Amino acid sequence: MRRLGFSVILAVLLIIILVGASAAQKGPGYPGGGGGVTGGGAPTGTEITLDPASGCSATTIAGTGFSGSVSIQWDGGAVATFPASVVADQYTNFSALVVVPADATPGEHTIMAKEVGGQGLSTSATFTVICGTSGTVAGGAGGGGSEGECQCPPGAAGPQGSPGAPGPQGPAGPAGEPGGVGFGILAIIVSLIALGFAFFGKIKKLIMG
Repeated sequence: MRRLGFSVILAVLLIIILVGASAAQKGPGYPGGGGGVTGGGAPTGTEITLDPASGCSATTIAGTGFSGSVSIQWDGGAVATFPASVVADQYTNFSALVVVPADATPGEHTIMAKEVGGQGLSTSATFTVICGTSGTVAGGAGGGGSEGECQCPPGAAGPQGSPGAPGPQGPAGPAGEPGGVGFGILAIIVSLIALGFAFFGKIKKLIMG
């Protein structure tokens, strides 16, 4: 009986060890397999990146670690995005185009992404506005100058488009002045007259002769 009891205990211990090893192989996020990553491979914490991190017209924001709707802010205020409503997917990721405000001044600005509802998680990144030659307004005498509205330099010309469809025929133009007899036609007429005289001269000789 003692041997049978010892065998049962040993079998139970082996089962527990095997179950624990199987759960460990499943990795983080599997029930009983450890923490760090929740279901679906969603990461913990929030993070955003800007591409590019400097410019004068727009930037793409990509975030992870968010849930539901996300509010994008520029220096603590509303900013235009595309799409207008930013929503994180099932893996807590989102991306959107952020339009630089028309009155943005040259220098560093803060772009923040914040959950609307949920845990209210938020994080921010710095975007540097770069302007053209007219982006800085000079100051008065004795002043160091002040930054005015940012005016972006013109972009490169795009490729030439395909030719458009022909337009409707325009009205007829006015009639031109009648032209004179050309030099070539006049020469032909003179030649014909000379040939006529020569021909009639031969006939006259034949008759008189």
